[in-house]
Amino acid sequence: MSPWNYPFLLTVNPVIGAIAGGNTVLVKPSAYRPATAEILRSVFEEALPNGDVVTITGGRAENQALLTYTYDYIFFTGSPAVGKVVMEAAAKNLTPLTLELGGKSPVIVDKTAKIEATAKRILFGKLLNAGQTCIAPDHVICHKSIKNDLLAELKRQTETLFSNRDYIDKYWPKVVNRHHFERLTALAKDQVIVVGGKSNPTTRQISMTVIDEPDWESPVMQEEIFGPILPVLSYDSLDRLIQEQKTRPKPLALYLFTDDNAVKKRVLTELPFGGGCVNDTVLHISSSYAPFGGVGNSGMGNYHGKFSFETFTQKKTVLYNSWRFDVPVRHHPYKKPEQTIPEFLLK
Repeated sequence: MSPWNYPFLLTVNPVIGAIAGGNTVLVKPSAYRPATAEILRSVFEEALPNGDVVTITGGRAENQALLTYTYDYIFFTGSPAVGKVVMEAAAKNLTPLTLELGGKSPVIVDKTAKIEATAKRILFGKLLNAGQTCIAPDHVICHKSIKNDLLAELKRQTETLFSNRDYIDKYWPKVVNRHHFERLTALAKDQVIVVGGKSNPTTRQISMTVIDEPDWESPVMQEEIFGPILPVLSYDSLDRLIQEQKTRPKPLALYLFTDDNAVKKRVLTELPFGGGCVNDTVLHISSSYAPFGGVGNSGMGNYHGKFSFETFTQKKTVLYNSWRFDVPVRHHPYKKPEQTIPEFLLK
């Protein structure tokens, strides 16, 4: 069951691992991208005409119907809310599954970070698909001593990027549908906007928007943003920051900008998260030699490269024995001191 934000890649990638593992596959693309779903169907039918991959289209009703059947494995990519529904259905048949979910992936910016490069790399991760990426930076938590400098640099770079109106009109990604467009514009409402905040309901485009110090209880800090809105908050104590972060749901990604090795060690060892980068964003998923997946609220299991193959296969332990030799002391009746031999073997 694949998502709408990268509808081709995030369908084909796990399918490759499943086919490599010798499986037949039932694919359910997102109803939000019907044209891509038809392309996927045609690709699978042409590449595998014997029916090893079958594509089912439709919306919520089809999803619910599909979850009533029994499978050897379920692979779901989407939101934590729907992931819980999938996991509940899988539990009825004790079906193993992988959940690739999301969450509020934080960016921690230490006072030793290089401001210009930090802003540029944060924007790189956030601007991909207009923020509609499961591992996009969700919000920034910056040391208060450099927060104003970072805000100013984010503003400068954003204004430079969006100064070419023709480029934005043609190439800046749209929000997937009106529901999500209205959800995102509502998140930015009544917030302190440093830059951006403009939207076009006709084209469903929202400009890159930076928000200063939203309340942790506000909607923009309570749900995964999944759009081009970036809250920036401050901290003054790493100890307090780590303790507070531990109380929040485990994120799919975490990004740390620092030149302090002690800070690196503490953040990377004390905070749970699916994967991440030091002094960059998003690029940790670029290697097919590393697993990608979440933890806790952000998912379970992983894939990419050989890890996709391992996800869709089962390891069996098999012993091949010879007829020529049989240890007599393993069989009943046991007599002392031989009775200690089976005990030794079992231990």
